Amino acid sequence: MAKSTMADAYRALASIATRLHGSDGNVDDTFELVVAAAAELVGTEVSWLSLTDDAGTLLRPAVLHSFRDSSFTDFAIPVTEGLGGRALREKRTVVVEDYPSYIDPANPDSVWEALHAEGVISVMCAPMILRDKLVGALYVATRTPATFGSADIALLGALASQATVAIENRRLYRGLETQNALLEQSLTVHRRLTQASADGVGIAGIAAILGDLLGAAISVDSTLPGVEVVSIGVADGVGATSYPIRAGAEVVGSLTVFGVGRLTPSQRQAVEHGVTVLALESVKLRSQWEIEDRMSADLLGDILDHDQLSTPTPTIARRAARFDVDISEDFRVLVIGAREGTDATPLAASVLRTHSLTGLLYTARAGNLVVALPGSRVAAVNRIVTAVREGLRSDGVEAVFGIGSLGSPRDSYVAAIACFRLALAGRYRSQTLDAVAVSYDELGPLRFLLDAADIEQTERMVLVRLSPLIDHDATHSVQLLPTLRAFILSDGHYERTAAALFIGTTTLKYRLGKTLEKFGIDARDPDVRFELRLAFELLSLIETRITPS
Repeated sequence: MAKSTMADAYRALASIATRLHGSDGNVDDTFELVVAAAAELVGTEVSWLSLTDDAGTLLRPAVLHSFRDSSFTDFAIPVTEGLGGRALREKRTVVVEDYPSYIDPANPDSVWEALHAEGVISVMCAPMILRDKLVGALYVATRTPATFGSADIALLGALASQATVAIENRRLYRGLETQNALLEQSLTVHRRLTQASADGVGIAGIAAILGDLLGAAISVDSTLPGVEVVSIGVADGVGATSYPIRAGAEVVGSLTVFGVGRLTPSQRQAVEHGVTVLALESVKLRSQWEIEDRMSADLLGDILDHDQLSTPTPTIARRAARFDVDISEDFRVLVIGAREGTDATPLAASVLRTHSLTGLLYTARAGNLVVALPGSRVAAVNRIVTAVREGLRSDGVEAVFGIGSLGSPRDSYVAAIACFRLALAGRYRSQTLDAVAVSYDELGPLRFLLDAADIEQTERMVLVRLSPLIDHDATHSVQLLPTLRAFILSDGHYERTAAALFIGTTTLKYRLGKTLEKFGIDARDPDVRFELRLAFELLSLIETRITPS
């Protein structure tokens, strides 16, 4: 085959360069053009292109030109062997004009035999080197003896360089495709997780989306009190990797991925963005709780300090409605503390949140937790006592409970404080609750004071408080003692008291005013009402134990 002119060579090289410039990463056609041009421009019958595998360890024929036997593509040799290996070692184009007699220990016999069968006599190999690594080799060969000059060597080297550029373009294009795919996946991950957080699906909802994005079983464990472990999918027990969920320097939880040995780039992005969104969700949740705790504490403090004998202010009623609490209901108040004198308030409050005990109000007073339950939720008392007792016990703290009456928040609080002090002092255990507790309802008329055979001391306490009223009623037509008793037993409600006595509220208020004016007994004071209630209950019990003389 006659060699082309230099002008032909320039045109061929320019054509290949133009194709490379407009390549979209599919370079197979370019390789075909380079191999055909090599045979034509150098003037050989045979030409071929070999490329290394992805690991860069084996060299395998990829494009053949004018071969009689296409099975030559089945050969794969180490990059250090054959003419390609020699070209790599010497960093130059290798020329062998008499291949049948060519002897090189690094040249595999199988390759020599295949080329000999093709009738190859003279062969030239130009290495394709990229960043000091062999990525391929371009060969031309004749079936008759031939001599290759410097121009042939330069031309084959130029064509090999263009084939190397094609390989680099393919690598760059594939890298760009991968980056674009990762970017699109990252945007998808970002959109789904961010939207989920904005929609308020919570940690569990975000975990569900993250499990779907990863295509794996996961679990999310939070350090926040009240947040249970969220598990998505079924862990098969094969491999587990945990990633910390950090909010700044603070670890607020962990994400565990099951059954995935090595994360793909898209999975790694999902994990990185997932732990960030989970951290933000944790911070948001904790801030929300802090605000709710502060609002609940402020509200209950205002309620306890509010004069319950008058109508609650609209502001307090609206604030209570935000917690799904009707301020017009009766309440039962619990005072929760610790025998050791430690401040158990934070721990007890976290227990309430852990057990999702909602629809109640709580605040801290004197190192104790004060919990107010509306009458419609008083069945939760047992659940609260059990949960807090176990929660504090796990931290080595013994909880003490005082459980107030069912009535106005202030009255119930006064009773709860008295019961708490009794429990704290005497280690009384509730009759119905497995806890160190005193319940107002279980006390009745302070039976623990009346267990003794002699009730003289109790009688003196009752008479000191009530005898002035008894003496007054003995000489006056207006009976103050029954009026005061009915008012106390109705928890200070004017309308109920008046209805029970068959008098008007004006008359009732007049009589109560007399008790304040004459005897200094202010029945509007919750502390006074609590004391009088106990006195009246003791009086009832004393009366039942008095036998006619």
